[in-house]
Amino acid sequence: IEAKSQLKDIVAYTKNMFGMSKEIATMNAEAFELQQKVALNVEIKSVLDSWVRYESSVRESEQKALADKVMGSVRSQLTNAKTQEDIIAQCLRDIQAIAKAA
Repeated sequence: IEAKSQLKDIVAYTKNMFGMSKEIATMNAEAFELQQKVALNVEIKSVLDSWVRYESSVRESEQKALADKVMGSVRSQLTNAKTQEDIIAQCLRDIQAIAKAA
């Protein structure tokens, strides 16, 4: 009789345990889904960071090429006799203007 009286609540306990089991399974599924979303976000961030680094390196290469081109152009102009004469003439005018002002 005592054993039977202890078993009378077993149906309620079983229903509660099944409900908790169902809730745990739902929470595990939600946790897995969130983990997958986080992993996807990490992967997307990694790809975007990679593109940013690539674009930065391309921009640096373009800027270096442009600077090299400008410096080459200036150097070639400085070897031109006419340009050298113009620079010397401008320097002499500047010196004369400073001498007059002093």
